[in-house]
Amino acid sequence: MEPTPYGGLDESGTWLPVGQHRFIVAAQALVDVLMYVSTVPERGGSCIATRTVTQVGGSFNVAAAAARLGMSTYYAGKVGSGPNGRLIHERLASEGIGSLVAAANGRDSGFDVGLVEAGGESRYIGAPGVEAEITPEDLASIALEPGDLIYLSGYDLAMGRASASALGEWAGTLLPDVWCVFDPGPPVADIPPPIATQVLRRTDLLTLNWREGQLLTGESSPDAMATSLATLISSRGAVILRKGASGAWVWNGGALSHVAAYPVPEVLDTTGAGDAHTGALVAWLGRGASLLAAARAANAAAALAIQAIGPATGPTEEELQQRLDRG
Repeated sequence: MEPTPYGGLDESGTWLPVGQHRFIVAAQALVDVLMYVSTVPERGGSCIATRTVTQVGGSFNVAAAAARLGMSTYYAGKVGSGPNGRLIHERLASEGIGSLVAAANGRDSGFDVGLVEAGGESRYIGAPGVEAEITPEDLASIALEPGDLIYLSGYDLAMGRASASALGEWAGTLLPDVWCVFDPGPPVADIPPPIATQVLRRTDLLTLNWREGQLLTGESSPDAMATSLATLISSRGAVILRKGASGAWVWNGGALSHVAAYPVPEVLDTTGAGDAHTGALVAWLGRGASLLAAARAANAAAALAIQAIGPATGPTEEELQQRLDRG
C-alpha cells in the first residue's frame, strides 16, 4: 500500500544547513543530436525524421535547470576545443554557469544521437569525447567550499569510461561539509560494483527513477525500494524515487512520503525530464526548502519539461512559480 501524500515527513524546516550553497556539476556535458520519429524503424528499416534538434545536453541539462532557478552553478567537467566544445562553452556562458576545470586543447567534446518517438520516449547512441576523460588531477584542481553540493552521474561511471575510477575515488575523499548528489541514470547496471559502492556510500541525496531503483534493489514497491536504497547511502542521506505520472517518493530518516505528479495535457519529449527534476530539486533545497517542498517543485519542473522539445528544458523561475500557483 502506498503512503499517504506527505504522511511521513515534516514539510517545515530545511534539509540543507542554512548558508551559501554552490551546485558543482562533476558530470559530462556533450552535444545532443535529436531526431523525432513516429516510431523507431525495425532492424534493416529506415524512416524520415519529422524534426531534428542539435543542442547541448548531458549534465548541462541539470546545471541549466538549477541555474535558471537562481542556484549558483558551476560545471566541473572537461570541454574540448572543437565545434562541439565551442557550442558547450557558449551555452554554459549563456546560462551563467562557471567552469572549474581547464579546457582540453586539441580535442573535442563528444556527442550522441537520440531517436525520440511519438509519445516522448527516446533512445541514444553516444560517441564520447574529452568529457569522458576526467582525471584525478582535474578533480584535485577544484577548490571546494563548505556547503557545496557535488552532482555525480552514472553515465560517467559506466561503460568503461576513463573517468569512472577517478570520480569514484574523489567521491570517497569529499569532506563532511560537502554534500553529494547522485543520479545513477539508465546505465546503472553497467557501473562496476566497487565504483558504485564508493559513490553510493558518500551519497547524501540519491535521485533516480523507478527502473533504476528496481535494478539496484530488486524490489517492486516504493517502501521496500526506498528502504533498501537507504542502506546503500550515507547515514544522513535521503532518497528521491521518481515514477513519471505517478509522482515521486521521498525517503528521509526512516520516513517515506509520496508527492503527486503534476498533470500535463500532452507529453512532447521526455528527454531531460529527470534532469529538470534534479536541477529544480537542488535549487529549492539550496534556498532552504524542505525535502517535500523541493520534491513538489521538482515534479512541477519535470511536468513543464516534458511539454517542451529538446534536452535542456528546465523552466525559469517565473514559469515554475506559475505552475506551482495553479496547483
